[in-house]
Amino acid sequence: MKTKNCVLITGAGGLIGLELTKQLLDLGVKVIAVDSFINSALNTFPTHENLMLYTKDIRNIRAIDKIFKSNPGINAVIHLAAVHFIPYCDTHPHETIDVNVRGTQNILEVMEKYKVKRLLFASTAAVYKPQSTPHNELDDIEPVDIYGDSKYMCEQLIKGNAAKTKIKYTILRLFNVYGYGDANAHLIPDLLDQVIKTNQIHIGNHSSLRDYISKYDVARAFVLALSNNKSNNQIYNVGHETPYSAQDIFNMLADLFRLYHNKELILNINAESLLRVIDRPHLVSDTRKVRFELQWQPQFTLQDFLEEWAKGAYVTTRDI
Repeated sequence: MKTKNCVLITGAGGLIGLELTKQLLDLGVKVIAVDSFINSALNTFPTHENLMLYTKDIRNIRAIDKIFKSNPGINAVIHLAAVHFIPYCDTHPHETIDVNVRGTQNILEVMEKYKVKRLLFASTAAVYKPQSTPHNELDDIEPVDIYGDSKYMCEQLIKGNAAKTKIKYTILRLFNVYGYGDANAHLIPDLLDQVIKTNQIHIGNHSSLRDYISKYDVARAFVLALSNNKSNNQIYNVGHETPYSAQDIFNMLADLFRLYHNKELILNINAESLLRVIDRPHLVSDTRKVRFELQWQPQFTLQDFLEEWAKGAYVTTRDI
């Protein structure tokens, strides 16, 4: 596999970023890892001769400029850094726009200055107009929250910049990513943390359907996009195409804990503190494009992850 030999990753300490860093290092790629490390820890990174770590905020354009200046071999950027937990974004709209949009503009300006011509960007399925069928990349755009708005603004910035500077971009619209190391209070780590403490499990909306994709599969999609020119100036959905509700996930956990721990879990629905003001009833992917053009397909299932956790780890997902 041909890969770029020096890649800068923003948000490298996050759920996807750390896994992507490890996959690229395994392929012999030099990685410049940049993160504010507000929601992640430096000690989670491997020690590797091809890895350089910088604790910097993408809103600080001078700091980002210095990183590029100190590493003239950078020939691609994978931009993951963002505020992305939707309830937090809704209550912190200024910070969301500041980090997600201004931060992205800073990255684009520094790339242009140092003539870096390849960008991979982590967008979101939250840009789509709500609908009851799986989303493909040509579906209508109509975000319903500030997070989706901010990511679509970034997509537009990237496309406009590409028209001017001739950078080659790939936008990956991610669905619900899960895995060990999630520092945010998303549904799956929240449920698992509750199971550790009690058999009384509280959820908000139990019926909304979501498409859950492993961080390992998401990282591999970035690797494949980086190494395949077919992805230049393309947008891809990255999801599993399998819808699950919170009720479905609880049912899987309940079955697993009866089997492995002889423990009964009790579900409490519509916990007021967990209900979202706006909650799409259906957000599921159509990934035919990425499967065909990049020969990507998911290798992990949510059921497998939950069973592995229930049988073995059975600890907070944020500790691994």
